Amino acid sequence: MKKILILISNLNMGGAQKALISLLNEIDRRKYDITVAVFSGGELIDSIPSDIKIENWENYYSLLTNR
Repeated sequence: MKKILILISNLNMGGAQKALISLLNEIDRRKYDITVAVFSGGELIDSIPSDIKIENWENYYSLLTNR
């Protein structure tokens, strides 16, 4: 099984976020182990299928931006 890591800044309502949800609903999860890494949440987080791992990278974002 191949692994895929998808990194996205947030899951607020937006075009890239909606496209990501569509992709996640269509991709064959028997072939791919998918993880979505998010720097901040959003209202679309509950739209991610339950068998896909979600990682909160908010702490990494603050390190990268020196906040």
